[in-house]
Amino acid sequence: MKIKTAAIVGAGISGLYCAKILSNQLDVTVFDQNDKVGGRIQTDEMDGFLLDHGFQVLQPAYSEAQKAFDYRSLDLQYFSAGAKIRLGREFHYVSDPFREPTKLLETLYAPIGSLFDKLRILKLRFVEPEDERLTEISTMNFLKDEGFSSEIIEQFFRPFFSGVFLERELQTPASFFAYLYRLFAVSEVAVPKQGMGQLALQLADHTSFSIRLGETVDIRTLKSSYDYVIQAYNSWETGARKVTTDYFISKTLNTQLPILYLNGNNTGLINHLAPMSTVSKAYSSDDKSLLSVNLIEPYTSISVTDVRSELGDWFPGHHFEHFSRYEIIRALPVINDSEIKSLHRDGIYYCGDGQVQPSIQGALVSGREVAESILQDMCT
Repeated sequence: MKIKTAAIVGAGISGLYCAKILSNQLDVTVFDQNDKVGGRIQTDEMDGFLLDHGFQVLQPAYSEAQKAFDYRSLDLQYFSAGAKIRLGREFHYVSDPFREPTKLLETLYAPIGSLFDKLRILKLRFVEPEDERLTEISTMNFLKDEGFSSEIIEQFFRPFFSGVFLERELQTPASFFAYLYRLFAVSEVAVPKQGMGQLALQLADHTSFSIRLGETVDIRTLKSSYDYVIQAYNSWETGARKVTTDYFISKTLNTQLPILYLNGNNTGLINHLAPMSTVSKAYSSDDKSLLSVNLIEPYTSISVTDVRSELGDWFPGHHFEHFSRYEIIRALPVINDSEIKSLHRDGIYYCGDGQVQPSIQGALVSGREVAESILQDMCT
């Protein structure tokens, strides 16, 4: 019997994962117009520094990621469980006392919201993401309904989750918020030691399917040559979230903890900062610190000069050299549940995080679902 064939257009992690699953039974070819695999998850190496395309992390508790990746080979490097939140001109440490009990008193005394807010935060880990009411309200409205004060929302939830959702109004469905919060409650986020681009490289290191890079193809013409055709990239019909990441190098600032720095003030350009070379020493080849400084709308087009000035205000007395800027116009898809379409239509299968959920988990789940649908179709 002749082996059936599949063409996948898009070498991001969704397409590569789909190819890996299908290649057990089909002859699979992956096409991509770029000269590297990874789609939006890329890492550049420049002068001994590793630069991810935008601030990206892996949540190791993602169930599909646990199936897709070999964490040991990725040599994951973890962020600390807490965060340093800037109020006024000072930083205050807050953490999850379940995972960092030694930080309990410091967290309780931090001027971030009230004691009642902190007790309510502890209860969030028990919220069920499958609760139907959460699909119908925004994250912001959910937090208000739960009784959180405007202070804790502005000082913690907005800067932290706007960095995740890439939107400051927290209009993302509360069901997604609850799902992510439960994961954050059990696992710190991480990056592969050699950068986020290693995720795609690991999936691509699979000899049972072919990858053709630097080729622009007409996906519809492939239908005449392949039994199955998969579009593994977003069409962006419902819009996209933006982010700008500025990488700065400092010879003088030596952050001790691999922790996220959040802007808890109502003013300022910077949303959050990550000391990448503290998280993974491989991100810097020398004793210089590499900082990932992240801007979301409406500040994604602010000048580097203004960002450096504010960074100097965050850490007075230190010198910062701008190294590179990544303006990611299409960082995350905007997903409207009512507009999510079938994964198979007009003779083409569709996978990607825009089909399920704007996350690594969503991209992988979508790739697997398409692969399983095709394999099931072969059996009928």
